[in-house]
Amino acid sequence: MPTYSNGVPIHKAVIVRHTPRDHASAIGGKNTGAIPISGASVSSGLDYIGREGRYEEKSDIDRTSTPYDEALVADRLDYIGRLGRYIGKGAGRQEDATYWDQHGPVDRAIIEERILASGGAFVDSIVAVKREHMQALGIESKEDMQRLLRSTWQRNVEKWGAIRNPGDIRWVACYHTDADRSVHAHIYTWSARGEIAPGYTVSREGTRAGKEEIYRVAYAAIREERNTRRNFIRDLARFEAMRQLGLPVPREDERRLAATARRQGLSLRLSKRPDISREGREKVTALLTRLKGSLAHGQGSLSRNWEAHALSRDIIRILEKESPAFSKLSSSHRECAELMADLKGYGDSGFARERTALVKGEREDFLKRITGRLERAIISSDDSFRERIRLARDPHGHRVMGRAIRRPFIAYQTKASRQAASRVYGASLKTIRAMERDIRTLRASLARERMGKGERLLEAHSIARSYADKALQGNVLQEALARSAAERSAREGIPAHEAYQKEHSQFVGSFSKAVVDRITEDLRRYPEDGRSGDAISMVTGLASVLESAARSLEYSAIRGGMRGERDRSLERGHDERDRSGI
Repeated sequence: MPTYSNGVPIHKAVIVRHTPRDHASAIGGKNTGAIPISGASVSSGLDYIGREGRYEEKSDIDRTSTPYDEALVADRLDYIGRLGRYIGKGAGRQEDATYWDQHGPVDRAIIEERILASGGAFVDSIVAVKREHMQALGIESKEDMQRLLRSTWQRNVEKWGAIRNPGDIRWVACYHTDADRSVHAHIYTWSARGEIAPGYTVSREGTRAGKEEIYRVAYAAIREERNTRRNFIRDLARFEAMRQLGLPVPREDERRLAATARRQGLSLRLSKRPDISREGREKVTALLTRLKGSLAHGQGSLSRNWEAHALSRDIIRILEKESPAFSKLSSSHRECAELMADLKGYGDSGFARERTALVKGEREDFLKRITGRLERAIISSDDSFRERIRLARDPHGHRVMGRAIRRPFIAYQTKASRQAASRVYGASLKTIRAMERDIRTLRASLARERMGKGERLLEAHSIARSYADKALQGNVLQEALARSAAERSAREGIPAHEAYQKEHSQFVGSFSKAVVDRITEDLRRYPEDGRSGDAISMVTGLASVLESAARSLEYSAIRGGMRGERDRSLERGHDERDRSGI
């Protein structure tokens, strides 16, 4: 098995076992599961983990001293030396491991009374940390072990499924340092209602899930390091594929990747030039030509172009074989997947199927992100691709015009708003400024008569029609209107100019009414706002996008974090942004 993060092997550094053989044998058991609660079993067991009674001389205690231990030792030295408040007292006695639970130190007599009163059986467990990995994991003292168990043992026991109500979980532990190769804690776990039956054994899945809870804290630094490295590799691999295929890599992305690597202390960097072999170059060139053809003749929805996805994956597989730089990134990503499998407790041979499924899922996510970026890079590098896809999605222009009517974009007097409006309508900034003036005039007209009555309403619609005419000067609505008119001409068998006049009149009427309605709604909701109504529309539009994205991500979480759901959620958020005109 590989090791990670300063040589810490996940499957060996921290060990979690239930009913250890040595302990079961020591107290006269047969290692058959939970130990029945009785006066003899409880007394003998507590003697063992507390190193009392016949186990007092089992071994020396060499644990790292803590402030509590130092005070205790000083007190005991006073006692055996007849000093301090113990002057005149009897002979001293040896102190050994103390008992503690979720809330602090506990008295042995009280614990014994509680266990006996509950009935049923208790599970004996052990959590051990190898001495050579204590420093790397930050578990070097009794307090460290106490923090680990107090933050994880309750959730660990809940994963067993043996105790119905988490409030009935009870446990007690002692910390030992008398083993040569590890420090460890013995833990007795029982139910306040006596729900654990004699002979009960923690299931395989219960052991794994509980172990994952302990690993989540014990290996917190390793998990964080793994996540950081995996995310960077995934991001870097997308642009490395573009570099190997000769596609342009944006300079800002190249600088961002280098800065991220330096900040996170990672040695991986984007290649300065392609290193793919000649044979590999010939193969990917042929596949790249086919991929461009598939994208060019697709039906417009990239997410459903399965032929393009298959070709993209074939390209990535060739890069993994023929490009040393990309192969290194792919291998590093798989190591991160294997590490996650270990961190989730899939290191044992009994979880081979679950481990394979997790690694396969990580691989699928890796391929999906790279192929998606590759396909978008090909499309963005050629204006004709974008145009063909846009036409395929909306061949008759109905989608563009319908979206404009449902939520007309209102230009506002800021640089960002003007640029956004320019992109939405495909118009020049000069035209956008003229549209801004129409909106100010329209708002002033509606504000004088509030909801618009009589001649003022006619004036408002006249201004809104002027706004619509300027919007049609942009190529987005202009081209959509032309396609819609051509479709109508073919459908109704009328001349092209007549069809265009009908489509133009119909769109301008609907669009201008939508603009008046939107400004009227802004005035109704914010009558005292001194800004132009387009400012409010900009804010509400942003709020709508954020709300939509939140709902999409929530839906993804409810679906159980399925692979690809987050990507589809973000796409839905972008679609909502488009509908909002932002």
